[in-house]
Amino acid sequence: MKKSSWTGTFLILAGLLWAGTAWGATYYIDYANGSDSNNGTSRTTAWKKAPGMAGFGGTYYHVAGDSFIFKGGVTWPSDCYPWVINYGGTSGEVRDYYGVDKTWYDGDAWTRPVLDNESVPTVILVTVNANYVTLDNFEVINFYWNLWSCNAERGYPRAAIFYVGYMKKHNYITNCYVHDWTHSDEPGLVDRMQICVQNAGGPHMIEGCVFDGSNDGHGGTSGMATYSWHIARNCIVRNMSNGILLAAGEVSNCDIGPINGSFDPLTHENAIEAVWIGRLDIFNNRIHDVRDGIVIMGKGSPENYYRIYNNLFYGTLSQSPISLDPRGGSGVAEIYNNTMVTAWAGAVIHNPGIPGSVAPWVVTARNNHVISPGPKLMNSAVTVESNNLLQMTSVAAAAGYVADNLYRPTSADSPTVNAGTDNVNGLFSNDLLDVSRPQDGTWDIGCYEYAAVPAVPGDADGDGDVDLDDFVILKQTFGASPLTDTRADFDGDGDVDLDDFVILKGNFGS
Repeated sequence: MKKSSWTGTFLILAGLLWAGTAWGATYYIDYANGSDSNNGTSRTTAWKKAPGMAGFGGTYYHVAGDSFIFKGGVTWPSDCYPWVINYGGTSGEVRDYYGVDKTWYDGDAWTRPVLDNESVPTVILVTVNANYVTLDNFEVINFYWNLWSCNAERGYPRAAIFYVGYMKKHNYITNCYVHDWTHSDEPGLVDRMQICVQNAGGPHMIEGCVFDGSNDGHGGTSGMATYSWHIARNCIVRNMSNGILLAAGEVSNCDIGPINGSFDPLTHENAIEAVWIGRLDIFNNRIHDVRDGIVIMGKGSPENYYRIYNNLFYGTLSQSPISLDPRGGSGVAEIYNNTMVTAWAGAVIHNPGIPGSVAPWVVTARNNHVISPGPKLMNSAVTVESNNLLQMTSVAAAAGYVADNLYRPTSADSPTVNAGTDNVNGLFSNDLLDVSRPQDGTWDIGCYEYAAVPAVPGDADGDGDVDLDDFVILKQTFGASPLTDTRADFDGDGDVDLDDFVILKGNFGS
């Protein structure tokens, strides 16, 4: 008995050791030159399609941590979809990766691999029925939905590009470029095309993605970047009818807008909307031109805790930038150091409650800069309010807060400078442009902390020298329009170009 017990224990330990040290393999996918009869383990023996794609004919045995490298510049057409990924990783350190190696491509230079739906009516393009999967650096074009496809999934009207299945967790979509989707003109079609959607799991993240509906054939009036998602970082969302709709989590360092009116009259448009309850952090975003909706729409619940800070709201905003929904109960919101510029004459924070039923949310508002024709912070009593600056549009313009400089302070004497408080619950210590707070002893109001022109020309990060860190800032903002980070605009002409590079080069190492 002892020998049998020891043998069983040994086998279990050996199995655990083997599982803990197994390494995923790398497979190569090349629709143009590959073949599913190959083994897929080298560039010269690449598969044509990836496992899970429609019609995949290869032999594949999954190991957690497998990587699938798609050849850059190659297109996977409509016969590859739907693509269903049923296997994934086991932890944050052991993830399955579907993406790229930028040294492997067709053409003169690397470009993303392309998933082309070829305008075939589709319910879901890519399904992830697994945990710990990363989809990285794909370009997705010509997704198309019609009345049939939008009503095909369990009677719920929805079409999706990336769908994560029930109760799956920790899936990432990174550095993807999704554009040129379109839809039919059938009567009764609903605006429910969701680029990234998940079902009751999470947390899932998008990072570094661009979602652009400008070529949807209908004037950028359809599509939703995410639905019931959790984390969105460093993304661009523009020319669509809804932005980032999330369960709870984080939206940070994103550029959102324009958000346009939908072709579907039953759709309400928002830049950011909570569709579930919980904690939500919204910070360091540029949100603009929300033409037919609300910038941030909160979902009512006593379990909600929102932290909204260091955001810039500007352009065409047709309603209150922040709306705190009382249906379901009142939550708690901390709103700090936002710059809110709007032609809306009402309160920038809409917090009505339900008279006789639900009290308004508990709101703390500090260091906010409001610019409007009739500046008003909130339409009910703010629980805690201090150091907010409310300016008429004309008064703000006379003080230098104008669209051309995205409403930044222009001098140490600007009224937002040294007029704030550091009482922000310890949430942050830098501004929207990553300038440290404070610069001169006291925090500034709004999303910007005023920093004097660097004493050393070319010193973008203000640390007293000109080095590779400064070059990185210049490289990241070179040619940007609009220019939202001016640290590398060394000649002060409103752009980052070769003239600024010459200044940096001439002072490099000083």
